[in-house]
Amino acid sequence: MAKTIAEFVIRRWIDTNFYPGSVKVLVEGNTAKITDKNGDTAVLIYDKDTNEVYMLDD
Repeated sequence: MAKTIAEFVIRRWIDTNFYPGSVKVLVEGNTAKITDKNGDTAVLIYDKDTNEVYMLDD
């Protein structure tokens, strides 16, 4: 269960964009680091002003 609104929105975004259980999620504040089975990672940011989640580009 999510502890914050940011975590809730981030996890909902992940559930919409990835196969369930296909990434590990570490949420800290309004950011999350996701890791897939190959060890590839991405960083997600929750923008509270727009209530949207963005994936950071390299």
